[in-house]
Amino acid sequence: MSLKNQVANVYSVGLRSVGSYQVSGRPWVTGSTILTNTSYFTNADGSAAPNGEFRVEFPYVTKSVFVKNTTGSNSMLIHFVSSSSDGGVVTAAQHHYVELQNGQNITLDIKCKEIYLSCGPLGAAGNQTFELLAELTNIAPSSMYSLTGSGLTG
Repeated sequence: MSLKNQVANVYSVGLRSVGSYQVSGRPWVTGSTILTNTSYFTNADGSAAPNGEFRVEFPYVTKSVFVKNTTGSNSMLIHFVSSSSDGGVVTAAQHHYVELQNGQNITLDIKCKEIYLSCGPLGAAGNQTFELLAELTNIAPSSMYSLTGSGLTG
């Protein structure tokens, strides 16, 4: 009897499958403007989002994410939980975000199914534009757990 018949999912992709992250990821590119001059706006999927926040949902779990703050007079905040969550993610007290100044970029070697981008500094007016490149695995986003807890939400 083969090993595949003895052990479930021995050759398939998954969150803890080393092979899913060792191979080069599939490229996925997007960019947009984060609006701050409206009382509310919608995410790409049509859901409501807090003013000044943009949610990027990936079609597969990421291997890495590159984000660049391309224009705007303010900085941009990168976080993994919505600013409307109970944890006060983007408050000065919690500070559960990474801040990019205009023209700065960052590569995050992370697995996630979504990422949030907000205009900064906190409470500042003015739209921000960003570019995002993700390396995707073949892991379905439904396999990914929610990112919560210390360091993310409180």
